[in-house]
Amino acid sequence: MLFKQTAGAAPSHGDRNGRRQPPRMILLLVLLGSLGFEVIAGDGAASRTWILGILAVQTLLVFGVGRLACRWNSPTGELSPVQLPLILLLGAAPFLLNPLDRLLTGEGRPLELLMLAGFRNASLTLAAVALTPALQRTAAALSVFLVLFCVSLGDDPFLLVLLFVFTLSGVGWLMGSYWSTLEGRLADETRHHRPLALFLLLPALAVLAIVLIPHSGRSAIEALPGLVPTSGGTGQFSPEARSGVGDGDMLVAGTRQVQSFAPIEDAPFMDSNEAGLYDVFNELYDEPVRPRNQDRSMALPPELMMDIHRHLAKSEQAGREFSTLRKSSGKHRDRIADRTTEALFFVAGRTPLHLRTELRSIFDGIDWYSDSPEPNKPPLAIRTIDGKPWLDLSRGIDADIAGPAESHAVKIARLRTDRIPTPACVTGIHIDLVDQADLFAWAHDGQLRMVRESIPPQTVIHVASRTIDRRRLEENGPPAAWGELRYRQLPDTSHMTAIRSLAARWTAGLSRGWPQVDAVMSQLRSGYVCDPAQRPPTDCTSPVSHFLFTARRGPDYQFATAAALMLRSLGYSTRIASGFYVRPESYDVRSRHTPVCTDDGHFWVEISLGRDIWIPLEPTPGYELLLPPVSLLARLGRAVVNAGLWLVTHPLLCLSIVALSITCFLLRNRLADTADEWRWRLWRHHSWRGEVLAAVRLLDRRLNRAGWKRPPGTPAVAWIERHLASLPGGCPPELRQVLSLAEAAAWAPDVVAADLIGDVATSHSQRRMCRCVLCRLGLGELIRHRASLTKTAQPAIGQAG
Repeated sequence: MLFKQTAGAAPSHGDRNGRRQPPRMILLLVLLGSLGFEVIAGDGAASRTWILGILAVQTLLVFGVGRLACRWNSPTGELSPVQLPLILLLGAAPFLLNPLDRLLTGEGRPLELLMLAGFRNASLTLAAVALTPALQRTAAALSVFLVLFCVSLGDDPFLLVLLFVFTLSGVGWLMGSYWSTLEGRLADETRHHRPLALFLLLPALAVLAIVLIPHSGRSAIEALPGLVPTSGGTGQFSPEARSGVGDGDMLVAGTRQVQSFAPIEDAPFMDSNEAGLYDVFNELYDEPVRPRNQDRSMALPPELMMDIHRHLAKSEQAGREFSTLRKSSGKHRDRIADRTTEALFFVAGRTPLHLRTELRSIFDGIDWYSDSPEPNKPPLAIRTIDGKPWLDLSRGIDADIAGPAESHAVKIARLRTDRIPTPACVTGIHIDLVDQADLFAWAHDGQLRMVRESIPPQTVIHVASRTIDRRRLEENGPPAAWGELRYRQLPDTSHMTAIRSLAARWTAGLSRGWPQVDAVMSQLRSGYVCDPAQRPPTDCTSPVSHFLFTARRGPDYQFATAAALMLRSLGYSTRIASGFYVRPESYDVRSRHTPVCTDDGHFWVEISLGRDIWIPLEPTPGYELLLPPVSLLARLGRAVVNAGLWLVTHPLLCLSIVALSITCFLLRNRLADTADEWRWRLWRHHSWRGEVLAAVRLLDRRLNRAGWKRPPGTPAVAWIERHLASLPGGCPPELRQVLSLAEAAAWAPDVVAADLIGDVATSHSQRRMCRCVLCRLGLGELIRHRASLTKTAQPAIGQAG
């Protein structure tokens, strides 16, 4: 403490120095409420690690501010004139910053989250500075409202556990507060005090509210809409609304993990013209070139003709072939601007993601044809997981090569197809209320479909899948070089000789397996350009040869075709997949989903691992595969490696930062003292008392930095006077007068202070005196004075010895 306190009751909560501190149970209740808010605000998109990290930072801030509040608060523990406006400002900060956040990032928050954020900020601040029972009860009440609103708004089971822990903690705090008020005796008498003003004011306010309701222009049931969460909303449009009827675009945003389904399934979308798969790819890649001779022979090996011909008849009848020789419209297609309105479907989950809809394995030199399903396709069956029906598609993917299971939610909007967009290693499909396996079937190319003409719009499909860890995959062995011949079939044309030679040249000297596969992918991604507008001549007999040897640029299906043929020439089983590429850059931060449009159609390659396990390969530059989720330890290791690389590439800057840091550390006391003095000079004090007391506090901190640390309980005035009396020439008169002013400012009323110090307190001379003292007794002067005292004391000790 700076000055002597008058006798009084000891504070109920304090540290070993006698300073008041907020009760830890209050801090626990408020932090539990803040944890509930972070769970609601994250809405399943934020990981538990991120939420716990935010909670840890909040805990450190609350304890740090609480320690400072113990020193800065008044002896009675009441809020200072600065703290109350600060609490109100932090409570209103979410509403004040939301328009700026929406302007800069395009992301806003709904009204209920803004209100909860205000509750959270106010309760955290109150918990840090609450040193009186009244403030502590206010912080506890805010935390109660915060937890109740969070539980009512969220559907995370963790919130119920949080509510249980909060209830136990709250009951414990109430019991402790009650018993702490008992003094071991009963009151001599009880007296009930009923304030008359309160009994008159409350009925008057109720009558006034009833009278004003008819004049509000709204019905009585809507008189308090949106006052608090769960009160019913405003009935108006809000782009950040997460629930309600017609409230906004954020209704599609609420997506959770695989165990939750409701938030996205209730999301409406605007009706629009639907687009079939055939229309999508023809619009994206233009119409195929139709040969003048309709009897064009197919360049297939003779040994495959008998087995494949019957499959091709069915494929051609279904219109599933895709030609690599296509017309050029001559128009440059820009990216769709309004992707939300023009979206074929929406995806919630990690990206980038390859969602396939069709598979093709037979190539005649120009056209790709879909294949028939393999006879060993697993039977479809429904399993109930956590009370939800899931179509079981697990085919025994080796856990040694697969990453952890994860899920994506696909919301159909304008896509007209019976095909279910799925990743390569899909393990399960869930559609709400669809619990019969006969509603699903295998399409003729082996892709999963629904037994109906098309999937209804607004259908939400939850897809569970696993990604492949390439590092484990390389350790597990090379890809399959066996299987059915159609997956290694090459067109019987003269151009294949050059393609074989190119593949052999790219993989020369490499061992068989993944090194060869990676070499082909790397050469295509680095040596060729993805140009969607590039087309071969209409009379070209081998579009893939024109792409590889002449143009060296082309659309993605040329990359996929070249990769599939070159890998087949090396003996690997491949096929091409067509579908959609979910782009990370298309992610909508406000609604937390990714729209997929017509221009997101894509072709890629899949390579066989055997046992009907296919993994995607991406030969087209600009497209990336989804990697397994990175663990926290791996992310930390990657951050350390990246930091090390940055240090190596910026040596001069790093050395400058290190030198500056060392200098600042060595001069930390002088820098802090300089900043402290300038803050005193620039701060506009409202009275002479505050100015003088601030100057004395600055002197006290300066003595501490010089090595004279004031013991707890020692008044600052006595401490300063004791140590500065040994200055050469004694204690300066200006210092004595400033210390007298400080005593008067701390304890004396204005009338007594005027009698004690005369005209000094009513003019600007006290500021000049404080400046003179601070300039004369600088930190350097005090350090030199203490060093001289130490040198003088050492010879005296030696002589005494």
